[in-house]
Amino acid sequence: MHIDLSELPPDRAYHTLIQSVIPRPVAWVLSENADGGHNLAPFSFFNVICANPPLLILSIGHKPDGSEKDTRVNLAERGECVVHIAHRELAAQVTASSATLPAGESEVERLGLAVAPFAGFRLPRLAECRVALGCRFEELREIGAAKQGLIFASIEQLYLDDAVAGRDDKGRLTIDAAAIDPVGRLVEDLRQDLAGLAVFRVPFRVEVDVAACHGRPFALRRLGVAPRGPRHRGLDSWWPVRVVATSPRRASNVPASHEPPRVVRGPTTDESPSASRRC
Repeated sequence: MHIDLSELPPDRAYHTLIQSVIPRPVAWVLSENADGGHNLAPFSFFNVICANPPLLILSIGHKPDGSEKDTRVNLAERGECVVHIAHRELAAQVTASSATLPAGESEVERLGLAVAPFAGFRLPRLAECRVALGCRFEELREIGAAKQGLIFASIEQLYLDDAVAGRDDKGRLTIDAAAIDPVGRLVEDLRQDLAGLAVFRVPFRVEVDVAACHGRPFALRRLGVAPRGPRHRGLDSWWPVRVVATSPRRASNVPASHEPPRVVRGPTTDESPSASRRC
């Protein structure tokens, strides 16, 4: 099936896109109302977009009556918010907080959610959430006929529950995704958690057929693998990589059945995705 989105009315294009781009992370955003109370709303048109400086983006539409959503107003007027990554046990509250309420009414109070001080940040965080990002408003851009609001916010502080944070053997911070158990958005009122999903690490080392890369240099660090052979410089694009052999890194807290398949030496084809890596 081929769909030309330019031929669809906005409501059908939206419905098609939210079923296609899945799962989407959910930003559970706490902001400050004019009276000092706390607004809380979920947004799945959201992601981190930059690390230097740390930035995230929220795409915020309008209320059913066409007025601006409280989160957008609060950020534009007071400039701060806390973005939470909710876990499975909070899924019902996340959904409930998406209801349209009169301006200024606090979803935090309505749902009986506790807040806690956020070290280094003025606004509090939700006490039950395992991940929270203290963010400062940077820029608002309006796009499209409906004037969708794209909000860019810098991430100033990060809170991690001790149960999800650790250190690897080199002393680097590690964050356990399974322990966070995040909720993701699928379509309409369907949400997804990590329960029952396979979690595995990428291969630690591969041998690469340089000829398959047309002799062009490339970086494998993003794939979590280390090349064997001549060192190259000047990479400006990604090229196909043929995996000849792998040696999986041992993954902690991952069942053996979830280990990535071992790739047997020999030729690879596009029809054998487990034996090839492409950008």
